[in-house]
Amino acid sequence: MSASSDGARPPAGDFLLWREVDRLDRRVDEVAARAERLIVEARAELGADVDRISGRVDRLDEHGSRGVEALRLDLRSLRKDLEEHEVMHAQAAVEQKAARRWTIGLVAGLIAPLYPLIIAAVVR
Repeated sequence: MSASSDGARPPAGDFLLWREVDRLDRRVDEVAARAERLIVEARAELGADVDRISGRVDRLDEHGSRGVEALRLDLRSLRKDLEEHEVMHAQAAVEQKAARRWTIGLVAGLIAPLYPLIIAAVVR
């Protein structure tokens, strides 16, 4: 969306507006990247927990405990739910980014024609 990252040149009178939109867009991208890092860390922790539980289940099976198959089914269900949840988060992130860019573009498009009037009012 940002003009400087796309290589497009902003209209002459709207340079400050474009610069601000670009700054906000980069800031939102930074926040989104930080959220993605947190999700990756949480996913890794959850994966470690699932692996730990899988190891316990395998050890139970080696010693002939009852109910191991039920635990395995629960574990498969947990993994399936986790994968579906990750897909849902990925789709939500894509939708959020598209909505954010549309909103920034709409606001910039609505403010751009009024920008010279705002500058004139501030200069007076």
